Amino acid sequence: MRLFSSLLAGSAFCAIIATAPAVAQDGAAPADPAESEVIVTGIRGSLQSAQGLKRNADQVVDSIVAEDIGKLPDVNVTEALQRVSGIQVGRDRGEGSGITIRGLSQVASIFNGRSGGNGRGVDLENIPAELIARVDVYKTPSADLVEGGIGGLINVVTRKPLDKKGFTLSGSARGRYSDLPDKVDPMVSALVSNTWDVGEGEFGILVAGSFQQRAFESHVVNVGAPVGQPGIGAGVASLSRQYQPVINADRRRIGIDAVVQYKPNPDLEFYLQGTYQDANQLQQQYGAYIRSLRNRSFVPGSVEYFSGTNDVSKIAFTNVPVRTFGADRD
Repeated sequence: MRLFSSLLAGSAFCAIIATAPAVAQDGAAPADPAESEVIVTGIRGSLQSAQGLKRNADQVVDSIVAEDIGKLPDVNVTEALQRVSGIQVGRDRGEGSGITIRGLSQVASIFNGRSGGNGRGVDLENIPAELIARVDVYKTPSADLVEGGIGGLINVVTRKPLDKKGFTLSGSARGRYSDLPDKVDPMVSALVSNTWDVGEGEFGILVAGSFQQRAFESHVVNVGAPVGQPGIGAGVASLSRQYQPVINADRRRIGIDAVVQYKPNPDLEFYLQGTYQDANQLQQQYGAYIRSLRNRSFVPGSVEYFSGTNDVSKIAFTNVPVRTFGADRD
């Protein structure tokens, strides 16, 4: 507490020093407040929105608003949620896939307040982060929410045109380089929206889209547990088998969202929304599988051991069956 008080006092003192010269400029009249007003939006405003949602909720709720996600290198909704306290995110080839809330995997998800998809909800990893306006995480669901989320409930909210009045045009373009496939892939998104006063209320149209592509490659060496080799000597053990796949894949994610919205008055709203999500992965896998090495003939003199043990560190076998394999997956 003493350190915290000292920091506050130091910050206040610095602020007084910084503003003193402006006050002492030859007795000049202060500028018109209307002309010197500065309004800061962006991350600060989005954090305030998230805090307001938490403060006014009856449950334990965490929220991420659009600016939080727009300023971070998130690929999909799952990756955006890793920034919420209490949420753990799994990964599939480097991208967020599957979440738990406070260690519980029975998590339900809804899209704009509506249930859909298979099982407990929508596939969050297939929704591009650029298309969403907000993500609400209910850690203590209540009776008025969609059932099924023992661990919690996640609501993905997309943008509507009347959320931001007037004409809006935004876009982004990024490239991702993967070293093993030695390839640069694009990530692009765009949003256009406009609103009009139609006499009897407000009318708006919004269209947003996102395209992501990524090539990845994995080199895997999977070895089996050590097994005894009585043909070499008592208590001698070496690896039982070896599996060496190489995985090449191209992952593509497309999202399109279109909304027509009409508000005749603040208490009444009509909207028509269409959303298209597509995630596709083409994968090739090939490699070699070395089968059981137990009691195989070995080359005399090729056996080397880890120091002070009977565990084999290097050995040459003869007449070992090796199986090659290949697979394509869509």
